Amino acid sequence: MDFGKRRDVAHLEEGVSYTVINSSASRYKFHEGIQRLIFMPMPMVSKKNPRVFADPSRKGGYDWSFELWEHANIAGKTYVCPSSYRQPCPVCDAAKARKAAGETEGLPFAKHRAFFSIIDLDDIASGVQILETASGYPAKPQFPQMLASIQSMFDADPDKQAAAPGAFFADADNPLIVKISCVPDTTKEGRKYAKISSIELVPMKPAEKQIMHDNLTKVIVFDNCIDIKSGAELEKIYTGDMDEDEDVEDVVSPAIIQPVHNTPMKQPIVPPIAPSVTAAPIVPVINTPAVNKKDFWATDDDSKEDFPF
Repeated sequence: MDFGKRRDVAHLEEGVSYTVINSSASRYKFHEGIQRLIFMPMPMVSKKNPRVFADPSRKGGYDWSFELWEHANIAGKTYVCPSSYRQPCPVCDAAKARKAAGETEGLPFAKHRAFFSIIDLDDIASGVQILETASGYPAKPQFPQMLASIQSMFDADPDKQAAAPGAFFADADNPLIVKISCVPDTTKEGRKYAKISSIELVPMKPAEKQIMHDNLTKVIVFDNCIDIKSGAELEKIYTGDMDEDEDVEDVVSPAIIQPVHNTPMKQPIVPPIAPSVTAAPIVPVINTPAVNKKDFWATDDDSKEDFPF
């Protein structure tokens, strides 16, 4: 299986969309205490996936996170930042210009977000859910980088390898449970949230592995759950020159794939490029199992995509 290598919205303005993902799947949030999660392998089916856009040879492979840059609350919605696809972004340019002019509040800089397909073993009835977190880089790690680091430590620990040789947390054939502990904390703005205090990878029992396999047909293909605007379209929406609702048909779909099984092989993956030229460099993070192409059926014809770049 080729992997190529919390948001709490209760306090936000009601009626505003704070995600770029269009899906009917439930949203999962970290909570105080221990949570045992299964991270599902997700196919990369088209160049709407920034990693496929950067390297077309990765189409047909798998990943454990879907990451891109997004602008929140632009005309009441969240949009994919064109920098996710190495394209200039008028909203980023506007944010930089406003900052240079002395503004400090409400600047629409893009944020790097990561999305995961997960199963909560303490809430199996909810099925495959969407977990969304911030994403970072080595100098400022967020959840994806933490998880990658924990997998690397698992790989290097002889005792853990003896208990689960070659296991990779999102591999359908040789998976691990991601055990996360959270404690209550408060942001500098006064918002309460669940802060991760520890992450542990635990061998998966046969019954738990069966739960994973039973839900492989419900994995969320995030490539198929986003609408991408060109820089020109995004500029019109940002400046109020275009009524986005008249031009966009919302898509609500769980975007399903069929189950697949392969043995992992580890290679590095590279996150999307930051939208700012001054942003810290992003380096390869971790592990990626290989895929047998004949087992992969969730393909997409890029020539038929509504893709502006």
